[in-house]
Amino acid sequence: MLEYIPNKPTEKSWLALVVDDHTYMRSLVRTMLQQIGFKQVEEFDNAEACLARVGMKEAHVPDLIFLDWHMQGMDGYAFCNAVRLDKDIRAKHIPIIMVTGEQDPMLLEQAMDLGVKAILNKPVSLPKLKEAIRVALASAVPAEPKKTES
Repeated sequence: MLEYIPNKPTEKSWLALVVDDHTYMRSLVRTMLQQIGFKQVEEFDNAEACLARVGMKEAHVPDLIFLDWHMQGMDGYAFCNAVRLDKDIRAKHIPIIMVTGEQDPMLLEQAMDLGVKAILNKPVSLPKLKEAIRVALASAVPAEPKKTES
């Protein structure tokens, strides 16, 4: 289950968003997430739809976003920019895991500069998925920093 993930209670109802224009990849990632204990997985076949979902003020803020980098329309680069730069999006600190077959070090560095917390290389496997989640959550910035007394 989720016991390998730092600082996260296993009784929490986890929510992951999976964005990929290929049905097979969405299904594969969803199945693996459910195997390790995610109770809620929402799938999107394009980044625009996911961006609209992330921007919904009344919706549950996801714990993780799995994002394909190369998609028709809005790609992963544009999605990350939109999420990280929009001051009205509550989910701007949600860990984003890039799912890609991309090997170009410059593109991978660019993704990390845009706030991607981990890279999940294709072909996807359960051990690689678990490691990407561990890395993403370990490096995630809390949405609301703790206040300190002066």
